[in-house]
Amino acid sequence: MMYFRLVLFAFTVCCVSLFQLQACSDLADCDDAKDQASAQLLDPANSPCTQNCECNNQRYRGVCQKVDGQAQGVCVSFAREECKAKGAQKICVIEQPFGGTCRTGISTCQPDYLKAMYWGDCEPNCTDCKEGDVRACYTGPEGTSKMGVCRAGEKKCDAQGRWGTCQSQIVPSKEVCNQKDDDCNGQVDDNCETSESTQEQKVEPTQEPVVDDAVDAGAERQPESRVETSPEPTTPEVAVEKTPDVTCSGCVFVSTIAGSVFGYKDGQGTLAKFNAPHNLIADTSGNIYISDTNNHVIRKMTLQGNVATLAGGGVPGMKDDLGSKAWFYEPQGLALNGNGSLFVADTKNNRIREVNLSSQMVSTFAGSGASTGALVEGPVSASKTAIIAPTGLAYDTQDDRLYVTQQSKHAVRLVKSGQITTLIGMKGRGFIDGSLADALCSGPMGILLNGKDLYFADSQNSKIRLVDTTSTVSTFAGSGGIGYIDGTSLQAEFRSPRGIASDGNGNMYVADTGNHCIRKISNGNVTTFAGKCGTPGDVDGKADDARFRSPNDLIYVKGTGLFVADTGNHRIRLITLP
Repeated sequence: MMYFRLVLFAFTVCCVSLFQLQACSDLADCDDAKDQASAQLLDPANSPCTQNCECNNQRYRGVCQKVDGQAQGVCVSFAREECKAKGAQKICVIEQPFGGTCRTGISTCQPDYLKAMYWGDCEPNCTDCKEGDVRACYTGPEGTSKMGVCRAGEKKCDAQGRWGTCQSQIVPSKEVCNQKDDDCNGQVDDNCETSESTQEQKVEPTQEPVVDDAVDAGAERQPESRVETSPEPTTPEVAVEKTPDVTCSGCVFVSTIAGSVFGYKDGQGTLAKFNAPHNLIADTSGNIYISDTNNHVIRKMTLQGNVATLAGGGVPGMKDDLGSKAWFYEPQGLALNGNGSLFVADTKNNRIREVNLSSQMVSTFAGSGASTGALVEGPVSASKTAIIAPTGLAYDTQDDRLYVTQQSKHAVRLVKSGQITTLIGMKGRGFIDGSLADALCSGPMGILLNGKDLYFADSQNSKIRLVDTTSTVSTFAGSGGIGYIDGTSLQAEFRSPRGIASDGNGNMYVADTGNHCIRKISNGNVTTFAGKCGTPGDVDGKADDARFRSPNDLIYVKGTGLFVADTGNHRIRLITLP
């Protein structure tokens, strides 16, 4: 009997060992540098291993987790999920056992290394920037970057997708008697030290900064662009939610109506989640439509903050279909035609899409989908012409035509009766007021039709431009300087403004994106309406106390207030007017 038990035990050990070898991929055909998934189908969990590829196969994603003091590790695995459309992509979570600090990635449906319709490995997607990008930076005390000799510098994105150190900036230094404000406190030679030699502030020559447009899709890198980003505060504010002050009677008040941390979830108020919502439009029935850009969907919200998904499957792609079966790729600008259709600037698909609000059917309205090509003056077929990276939309319901801005092409275009015409942009980028044929702009974003006048945010010129009924282009607001100076319309400064709204009473509101605040244009003057320009944050409260983070767009709803797409905070904010 004892002999029989020993034989049975040996047989069991042998079988277990064989099973482990079968479950784990063949080491002889395993190369971490080349193979991504073996032909194996069994779960390799807890099998002995020495390389990650032994644990990664057709049905399971796995990693070889080392065991202290042991030559071999053990496989940790996760079952692959089935998918339906080869090549489709989705945002995924990288589990802790896979190591690294990045926890967000992109998974592709049936990549080349999988033979069946399963989601591939979760590839890390956590870079802060693209190699070669340049952005403004400043590490001096808040409020000193434009005082005295102090100036912002630049930092560049390295090959690993990380921002480098701030170069060429001038920060406050000890005051020297040299007829300069060296300590950047607004006073020249106050309490200065007398010196026989004048201390000079030296700045290394820099190239013209480049647009850093991490949120905006499809923007082309142009050497002569203005910097699109805001100065970095030395002490970033911590996101804080405040309960509305019910005693704030007759004041401008900012509250969060929907959204919290970034994510994707329908629901009421702060239970809902967005991922970099960019643009807003409101209908006459009390509905707000939102382009949830990094979730690749269009959301619908009531005035009370109840959020639902109108169209899009939550994965980047291009497909005309019904509701959630349709795919978008980083949608931005929105417009309504007043006849049951919502138009979407499907930025990275290089198309204008149309959503039937009754059936939720999504179709392509204009754009061939081509990602390269020169502008054509037109009119030419809108369906056969490249509309590269459209960003802003405005619909003229009286004349049944759609205005489109293309940031990367520095163009304003018009779609009417199936034809597209380039209004501004045929002569390239720059800044010139005058006739449509002569005018130049740089990086136009939000666009607004107010009566018969067309306004657009000339973002890289830091101006608000106007096209009047005589087809003349002029500067409505902004000196062209980059900053946050209030003053008369042509003396004021903006920093990469993007969204524009009107309350119908002669007041215009601007999402001053790079300054993280909301500005107001009224009676020829520009003032700061809500938030503290130059200071990003997430704070509800009275206008001066509130904080925004890269607000991208806003829309006025009569009787309710201004709704703001607070893009960097992944929230929709409401500014209640007195």
